[in-house]
Amino acid sequence: MTFLAPYMLWGTLAAGIPIALHFFYRSRHRDVPWGAMKFLLTAIEQTSRRLRFQELVLLLLRVFLVVLLAVALARPSISSSTRSGRGDAVDAVLILDTSLSMGTRVGVAPGTGDEVYAASLRQLAGEDGAVRAFDRARAAALAILAALPPQSTVQIITASDRATLLGPRSPSHLDEARTLLEQAELTDLGSDFLPALRLAVETIEAGSSPNKELYLLSDMQRTGFETRLSSLIEQFDGLRRQCSLYFVHCGADKVSNVTLSGILPQSAPRTGERGDFVVLVRNTGQTSIRNLTLTLEIDGNSATRDTQAIVEIRPGETRAVGLSVPIDKPGLHVLTARVRTDDLEADNRFDQLLNVTDRVGILLVDGTPDPRDPRRSGSFFLRHALDPAPAEATLPVTVVSPERVTPADLGGKELCLLVNVRLEASGKEGGHVSPEFVRALGTFVREGRSLVLFAGDRVVPEVYNRLLDDQQQLLPFRIAKIENAPSEAPFLIDRKSAVGSPYQRFADERGYAGMDRIEVRRLLALELDDTVGASESKVLLRYVGGKPVVVSRKRPGQGEVMLFTTSVSDPLWSDWFISPAFVPFVQETLGYLLEDRPRTLNRVVGEPLTLPVAADAAEGAYDLVQPDGTRRRLGYPQSEGGRMVVTADGLSRAGLYRIVAVGAEPADEPTFAVVPDLRETENLERFTPEQLNQQLGFDVVHLLAADDGSVFSGTARFRHEWTPWLLGLLVVVVVVEMVFAWHCGRSW
Repeated sequence: MTFLAPYMLWGTLAAGIPIALHFFYRSRHRDVPWGAMKFLLTAIEQTSRRLRFQELVLLLLRVFLVVLLAVALARPSISSSTRSGRGDAVDAVLILDTSLSMGTRVGVAPGTGDEVYAASLRQLAGEDGAVRAFDRARAAALAILAALPPQSTVQIITASDRATLLGPRSPSHLDEARTLLEQAELTDLGSDFLPALRLAVETIEAGSSPNKELYLLSDMQRTGFETRLSSLIEQFDGLRRQCSLYFVHCGADKVSNVTLSGILPQSAPRTGERGDFVVLVRNTGQTSIRNLTLTLEIDGNSATRDTQAIVEIRPGETRAVGLSVPIDKPGLHVLTARVRTDDLEADNRFDQLLNVTDRVGILLVDGTPDPRDPRRSGSFFLRHALDPAPAEATLPVTVVSPERVTPADLGGKELCLLVNVRLEASGKEGGHVSPEFVRALGTFVREGRSLVLFAGDRVVPEVYNRLLDDQQQLLPFRIAKIENAPSEAPFLIDRKSAVGSPYQRFADERGYAGMDRIEVRRLLALELDDTVGASESKVLLRYVGGKPVVVSRKRPGQGEVMLFTTSVSDPLWSDWFISPAFVPFVQETLGYLLEDRPRTLNRVVGEPLTLPVAADAAEGAYDLVQPDGTRRRLGYPQSEGGRMVVTADGLSRAGLYRIVAVGAEPADEPTFAVVPDLRETENLERFTPEQLNQQLGFDVVHLLAADDGSVFSGTARFRHEWTPWLLGLLVVVVVVEMVFAWHCGRSW
């Protein structure tokens, strides 16, 4: 129990007044001898005992009256978290959930209920009267503002996986707060309440009123709490000691939803043909969905649209639906998949950029060529793995020796492979590449193209570290040494370590179980502690014991650099290149790297967009053209990694974006395709009030933003006080005291 006016408890000291009067007005007498009195002694003794008992009861009633009045004025509360009551000015903080799941339709606007809540909900609802959880949250917030006592202040914080303090600039300006709530926008971001809670702590501590309230208006999706539950509990536990906590539930009990999670090509798209694709559709709701319509179109051309019907998809089921669209020219194209209809609209569209190239240029530098017997050259097995059907000439691969390769050979190439290449002159057999070519490799990667390095005896760790890491910043990790395995215990590839990498299929499919028996006798040992950051360098595949097989480095806006730590041609190093899994592994690597440019343009909402610009175009400012056609000024290009780039961040909505020079018209091709954060829709289940209390370990006040919004009329703030009940009891005790005093007066 807490007291909203604890200073009034000093009034309990007034309970001493009836006691003092009781002793002050006690009957005073002196003994007077009277013979006849002894005959009445027995009756008087009986009467005096009754009178003393009545006086004691009357004294206790009067003391209880004074104490009860003081306690009632102190305004005791039934909730330990309650800090204010009706009529007290408060500092209120409203956390408004703006994550993707709040776009779920939850019903229609009510015709009755709390006047402010119902009117606000009708205003915020769609043209068809449909109400989203976000609309319900804003209407509840407006009703809370209307019920705040005079002189109160308010601050509004939006919460997704990031937090923003909307205002108002003057906390006491409630009209501005209402405008901010009406103009607040939903995002396509995920849920994480921790940043908003941390900001709320700072905001509450800055308030001057002793009465503080925090409202969390959300659908209470599990994801928003379970992501960092222990930190959330710590923040909520600290907040409940400073303010009253109110959780306003705005979601629906059950959600009907399907998510479009990807578009996968079934073969390499070619100009003049229909491209075959698979669209992944997953039911992430709690109910089966029937009679869905799935479409796929290219470049927004409805005439190319292909349509498929989905009769039924059950909860948790993922369906791969085949669709095709015609491709009329090479270059970048936008594939757009749509599905209709369910309760959540935001994840019913998926945009993906596709790069169609009729011929892909690959430069292969062979460090150990053998013109007399090509089968003995270092690139023989790799060359045939790159293009298993050379007669079709699908992949034009240019093979050059190190001493003959020049920077000009990189022109028109999307991929460069160095197979056991010596980078610097030495007294040993074999040629080396020129310093100009090494520098050209740095430019090649910074322009967004990819480089793959294969180990061998001509890879000198000190030279590779100095030229490719210190000077060009290309190596994923520095090379420590060449390490030999014990003859009786060669290194074995652990295919299960490929989880989450482009080689995931080799970990999942049983047909590649033979990879676990590949023996590696020599490898490049890497300095894994000397990383450039987990976001840039990572291990894609490991040996049993943890040593890396394949590592990669990907800097924002640049191409990818891969390093294979063993040879693909020397049997003294390994027998990997004669394994049945070698060809599909190389093909998987090739497909992954050749799609690198579209990957930099296909982004998830919340990620920054980075566009390299030429040196002669770096003097002007740039704009971001948003999906609705509006422009946002980005400023001037900045130097990053030796090149000029324009970066756009803070994106909160999915769609097609372009980065263009100020004053220039948007190009025909979209620059970036941004999709929603689909982690948000993996689990749309919500916490009930009981489950939330159990997760937090303490009780908070739960309100329901349903059709009846009367809970926001102020009764929620007042209903926890005992004062009305105590005042009613006080009236009853006063009446009892008066009746008893009158009865005692007659007895006297």
